Amino acid sequence: MEETPEPTPVAAVQQPTDFSYTDTPQVVVTPVKPSDTSVFAYVAIGCGIGAVILAALLPFSNWLALICAIVSIVCGGIGIGKEPKRNMAIAGLALGIIAIVLWIVLLILKRFLSIGLW
Repeated sequence: MEETPEPTPVAAVQQPTDFSYTDTPQVVVTPVKPSDTSVFAYVAIGCGIGAVILAALLPFSNWLALICAIVSIVCGGIGIGKEPKRNMAIAGLALGIIAIVLWIVLLILKRFLSIGLW
């Protein structure tokens, strides 16, 4: 019978546990704050209400009503893109459109039909 040699124990090799590297640059990431569009929604609804009031009630501020309506439409269009005050921006946009339509109707009544409601 042949003898089989016993396996000789092998010493365990330790792996280094330090994984820090000195050559690795650190990257600092700064979060980007999303732009706040709620200001545009507030401006849109404020100018929209002002434009409707100016177009309907005050005869001497006819062009001012048109300017407020245009500002309301532009700010409502910008404010509608984001969620925070989306419904308010839609309301401002609608009020701007209503003010322009009212302004045109009252202008036609005044200029071409000689009907003055003021």
